[in-house]
Amino acid sequence: MRQYYYTVSVLPAVHFDEPPLFSADDFLEECERFVSPADMEVIRSATPAGGDDRQGTVGAWNEFARTIREELARLRLLSLGWESDGAAEYVVSDPRLAEFARNMTLQDNPRKAELSLLQRMWEFLDELELGHFFDRERLVVYYLRLQISDRRAKLTDLDAGNDEFTRQYEEVAQTTMEIV
Repeated sequence: MRQYYYTVSVLPAVHFDEPPLFSADDFLEECERFVSPADMEVIRSATPAGGDDRQGTVGAWNEFARTIREELARLRLLSLGWESDGAAEYVVSDPRLAEFARNMTLQDNPRKAELSLLQRMWEFLDELELGHFFDRERLVVYYLRLQISDRRAKLTDLDAGNDEFTRQYEEVAQTTMEIV
């Protein structure tokens, strides 16, 4: 596996509770200069929602994201009184994720639940990062962190949220006035 000493060493730290210093797109653009095309393809395939790849760090991430999605979907179906396909033989691959999903569904509001999910994702990335210092897997984790940090920054930007609420409210009010 190739090592990317320079690329990793010049990356600024990304913290969960702070907005990222640059965007995920800027990161990819910078990586293009130093990372092999095959490794860039793997890095680009890493998304918070997960995907189909089953290899390496991206595969572990995808399994994690799939497990959380499935557990949340199962809990939502059960809360509505519906049976999910295969609920009788359903076995959670990670009991910690099942407990997390259960706690997430008990949150007061969707924003708190989303922030809780992002925090758990961040913690899982801490686990994936262990033992990877200057390789592609470290860059994959960094790319995922940028995407999560950007999402968290958008959720906690109250001014932007208030502006969007005002815009939507005015749009509905205008439509209502036209009807009356």
